[in-house]
Amino acid sequence: MRFFFVFSLLLFTSSALRAQALTGTVTDKEGTPIGMASILIKEAGQSQNILEFVQAKGGKYSLKLTRTYQRLCVEATAFSHTPDSVIIENPQKDSTYTLNFKLLLVVQDLKEVVVIGKRKPYEVKEDTVSYNVSAYRDGTERKIEDIIKKLPGIKVNENTGQIEYKGKPVEAVTLEGDDLFGQNYTIGTKNINVDMVEQVQAIDNYTANPLLKGIEEGGKVSLNLKLKKGKFDFSGSISAGVGLASGEKFMRSAHSSLLGISRNYKSFGSFSHNNMGINNSPFDYFGGTGSIERLMAEDNYYADKVIPESSFGTLLGNDRANINNQVSGSHHLFFRVGKRKRLSVKNNLYFLTDDIFAYQLSTNQNTIGGQTFMTSDERSTHKRPLQYRGDLEMKYNTSKTSLLEYTFRVSQESIQTPMQTRMNGTEVFDSRLSSRDFYLRQKMLFTKKLGSKRALQLNALQTTNRVPQVLTFAPSVLNPDSAKTDRQESRAQKDFLEAKATLLGAVGPAKYTLSAGFIQNKNPYKSLLTSIFSVSNDLTYLQQSAYQRASYLHSYRKWQMKVAYEASYLYQEITGLKENQKQGRIVREPSLGLSYKASKWSKINGQVSYNQNPLTENNLFENEVLINNRSLITNAPNLQLQNQTVYSLNYLHHNMDKFFRLTAIIMYQESVGGFFSNLTVKERTTQTNSFFLPVGTDNLSFNFMTGKYFTGLGIDMTLNGSYMVSNYKNILNDSDLRTNQMRSLTTSMDLGTSFLIPVNFKNSVSYNRNESSNAESGTFRNDFLSNSSKIIFAPNKALNVSLISDYYVPSLQKMKENYWFLDFYVSYNPQKSKFSWAFSANNLLNKTVFKQVQTSDFATTTFESNLLPRYFMAYIEYRF
Repeated sequence: MRFFFVFSLLLFTSSALRAQALTGTVTDKEGTPIGMASILIKEAGQSQNILEFVQAKGGKYSLKLTRTYQRLCVEATAFSHTPDSVIIENPQKDSTYTLNFKLLLVVQDLKEVVVIGKRKPYEVKEDTVSYNVSAYRDGTERKIEDIIKKLPGIKVNENTGQIEYKGKPVEAVTLEGDDLFGQNYTIGTKNINVDMVEQVQAIDNYTANPLLKGIEEGGKVSLNLKLKKGKFDFSGSISAGVGLASGEKFMRSAHSSLLGISRNYKSFGSFSHNNMGINNSPFDYFGGTGSIERLMAEDNYYADKVIPESSFGTLLGNDRANINNQVSGSHHLFFRVGKRKRLSVKNNLYFLTDDIFAYQLSTNQNTIGGQTFMTSDERSTHKRPLQYRGDLEMKYNTSKTSLLEYTFRVSQESIQTPMQTRMNGTEVFDSRLSSRDFYLRQKMLFTKKLGSKRALQLNALQTTNRVPQVLTFAPSVLNPDSAKTDRQESRAQKDFLEAKATLLGAVGPAKYTLSAGFIQNKNPYKSLLTSIFSVSNDLTYLQQSAYQRASYLHSYRKWQMKVAYEASYLYQEITGLKENQKQGRIVREPSLGLSYKASKWSKINGQVSYNQNPLTENNLFENEVLINNRSLITNAPNLQLQNQTVYSLNYLHHNMDKFFRLTAIIMYQESVGGFFSNLTVKERTTQTNSFFLPVGTDNLSFNFMTGKYFTGLGIDMTLNGSYMVSNYKNILNDSDLRTNQMRSLTTSMDLGTSFLIPVNFKNSVSYNRNESSNAESGTFRNDFLSNSSKIIFAPNKALNVSLISDYYVPSLQKMKENYWFLDFYVSYNPQKSKFSWAFSANNLLNKTVFKQVQTSDFATTTFESNLLPRYFMAYIEYRF
């Protein structure tokens, strides 16, 4: 780490302090500035090697040189003009040279004009920024997601693949304008070859329904992939990789994709198999974060799994810790029917199976009531998911002003999780969690445009989700002396139904939305715990709501104001408890937003909202449910609502001309009422009872990001920071109600170069601090440091060599426990060949375990997990 850190610093400072500088103008023979001209820097006598480069804007340029030259050649070029150059013998250091060029207009056939220069990395047109893929490539990218991660203003979540543009979640990633993948767009971004894509277009004010263009409020964002010319009809790739890991384990990888495109037909299919920790599907079974569509929009339609699935996410990410054996495939089809193309059909099919293995050791140092004791769990786990899923979407334009949409989805998931646990270093238990998840969703949406500025929508939605689970232990964890086994059954279910009518309109600078609807949410839940005794739950939670929503958006010059309001009658009922509960009440939820467009590139937004939230499904049952080898959970159900107020203020500045971006967000959330935990922590068991109290909690967070690309130096720098303070309450081992505080600080700096030389580098350093405090237990703190470096050597367009170094200190309080990872990658991709080859050496230092530290208000927990061993891989890919 020190080597890369010092190397980065020296390279930056030496080029900044000792460089020559060039300034000047580029005009025609009449003295008129030439709008687009290029200044090329070369070593005289080596005219083919462009070493540095700058664009002359408005006929003016300036550049600080980052290299030392014996005979400096400065060449000015512009489209339809004759190039001109000047040679400076032995240029002096720390000197500034003023060179003014006058270029003559070329009058001969344009076919003879050679344009020398670098294509602009992006183009801006109205609400669309088009990023040219070639401008962001360094040769290491394989899939289009690798490019999207580099685009300014765009952020990709490393775990889920979710994409944000200008701080907003991307609604869709379309292919030549058609939404082939839906919200599971990672199946496209993770599998489409980068060689197929010409541009990535970031679109502001995206509208999926063309009838609502200019009527709905807007503000949504999307990405569109524009393919290279000649990539229509059919194209794709087939790749295979084989290798060997420490312990003589055979490593393998196979991937194929096929893209078919015509004017009215699009299809994409992919198949993937590997045991290298790579997840090419949109479903995350390793980290347990689910899919993007569930995170963004559909989580409310799924029943909660009362017995949680095992998750194995670490600070290292999947590529080092995910010991898997995944097979996944998907097929996506979109086509239009009929001469007038009034009917469009989209079909998505998914398949996935995996076998994830993890060894985990968690050690807890608990400090409760002035006493400290240790607990530990050593687990060896196999997680074996199997999923089938099919989606169907049909859209029919019944007329030029009306659209009927129908979507249907059905999925079946099964997860088998056998596990062996050694508790507190002595007791050994074998367990198995069997979970099934059936989900069905249907939606009908009719849109009728009522003139040029109004539209009516009628919407009906129905979903069903059933989640049966069985958890067994042998021998018994509850009664090891009296029972041979424990068996916990859990059957959660959710049936959701909604009918809604919405009127949308625009009047001058104002837009409005009026909605009225009805929601029914029914949640039956059954459980049975069998040991030397039996404990059961059998209840039904019913939630019905008749609501009216309204929003009004008004724009005046640079100002924009949005007022929204929802009023509803909420009826709740729980039957099957010792004392059944029911309640009906009026709920009011207003919000106010105000924004100011300070300039072409910057905007300030402020918002305040008030919400009233009912209880969640996990707080329904009142009798014990066993969820792992230690934990029993119960609840004291209560139909009271949580009152929540949220204040937020953010500033966004994204200047594409100056390659500068800045985002600052501050948010404060105050809640009154909610479910709190009554914890009883012992050496063998932890019992949690959740109960409702009408007391307050609050949360304050601040996020900051700024980035700048220095064109003269070819360096891109990004700084990130976030700070959060959260105050919450609980009861611990029969204590009084305790007030706790959690504080979290995260900072990072990313530095990358794009020199016009064969060698470039990237470096990212981050620091995290987590603190949890309580007046009784004191403060628990952990500091984490990491540094990632990458050196890229690309002597030509075909050959690319990378050396990657990752350094981690999980706890600065224990500096001796640190981890250094080293990887090597080389690829050869001849420009005129359909074949490419690659070789990788991963985890060269053969680190086999990784530790990380977490803190809570009463404990410090150390997690140890196994890693993929050192392995070597050779790849071959064929593109067609």
